[in-house]
Amino acid sequence: MGLVSTSRLSEGMILADDLSTPAGRKILGRGMSLSAKHISMMKVWGIAFADVEGVDQEELLSQERSLMETMGRSDSIVQSFFPSHQGDGPCSEIFHLCRERCARLIEEEDSDGLSEMTDHRRPEELPSRAGLPVDKPRISEVIGGDVPLCSLPDIYFKIREVIQSPVSSARSIARVVGTDPNLSLRLLRLVNSAFYGFPTPIRSISRAVAIVGIKELSSLALAVSTMSAFDHIPSSYVDMRSFWKHSVTCGVLARVLASRRKIRRDDHFFLAGLLHDVGRAILYVRFPSHMSHGLGVSRFFRLPLAEVERRLIGFDHGQVTFRLLESWRIPEPILGTASWHHEPMSSENPEETSLLWLADWMANAMKIGSSGTFYLPPLDEGLWDLTGIHKEELRSVFDQAERQIEEILRIFFIA
Repeated sequence: MGLVSTSRLSEGMILADDLSTPAGRKILGRGMSLSAKHISMMKVWGIAFADVEGVDQEELLSQERSLMETMGRSDSIVQSFFPSHQGDGPCSEIFHLCRERCARLIEEEDSDGLSEMTDHRRPEELPSRAGLPVDKPRISEVIGGDVPLCSLPDIYFKIREVIQSPVSSARSIARVVGTDPNLSLRLLRLVNSAFYGFPTPIRSISRAVAIVGIKELSSLALAVSTMSAFDHIPSSYVDMRSFWKHSVTCGVLARVLASRRKIRRDDHFFLAGLLHDVGRAILYVRFPSHMSHGLGVSRFFRLPLAEVERRLIGFDHGQVTFRLLESWRIPEPILGTASWHHEPMSSENPEETSLLWLADWMANAMKIGSSGTFYLPPLDEGLWDLTGIHKEELRSVFDQAERQIEEILRIFFIA
């Protein structure tokens, strides 16, 4: 037998002695087989250790030393891109959640995940402006012209046309969606994922329309279609796989946060999160030299990339996102929420937009993909209060989102 820290306990371990709270109240007896619920309860009660049968104390000490080394390395990695944080506020809570996630990646030897947490692109010296045009570009130059990625695939407009018809039905919508096998497959995988959590499998698009709803299915079709609209951006401009990983993470977090606020119609949050940085993808293509310089400046001074965009170009990707989504005739609240995620107070619905702001901040903290931002700005306390989210909810939000993110990334990138 031996003392095992609560973080190292696993289901099926047998208690070698009675388990009591720090106040001395007995809650579990000797010989009890631990369940996941028991372990969760111990964490709630603040119980740090349990005396467990069949544990070699020397092996246990070795494991604890290894854990301390892992947590030390994790702490160093996450501190490198996190803002200053003190006390027990939401920023500190998110830091600890990210540190735990980083520690898991270290233990799992996930080199790809750890690479996303390391800044390989910070320049040694301030990037030179040599070669950059003297005049700042105009935002009117950004959207339109001969840029294929400014156009959505025809399938989306066909879906929207049939949805807007007064005689549309689940069957007629399913027929249109069915003309695109790739879209159909992804939509069916999405509605059968943990993202929706339906108890029985949905095997047809018409059934998906009937259960999920016409409006939400249209949003999902747009989400899937949007990704294909950006397929041909050269990797020399931006790694679009990493870009979409960040966007999916942001969308999932936004939807989970909205569900905590008990917002009745939360379907638009995932799509707003998925689209929130599309303006930046346009900037990478339209102004590659400006954006390459901006990335260097952002990394060198540890500044938010959106702030550097405004200084360097005269506008930021949020304004470009607005213009692009407007040209696609994307309605509110998706349009405003996606476009104003850096400035929620400027949107028509600051409370809802603040949830996307927080989702984006958390997504950048988790380092699942990236659209260019590496260093986190300080967490704005005023916007945090506006979200209505409680610090105590963050762990469950984090855990729920991680499970859904992993599944949706598989759907988008493997389907």
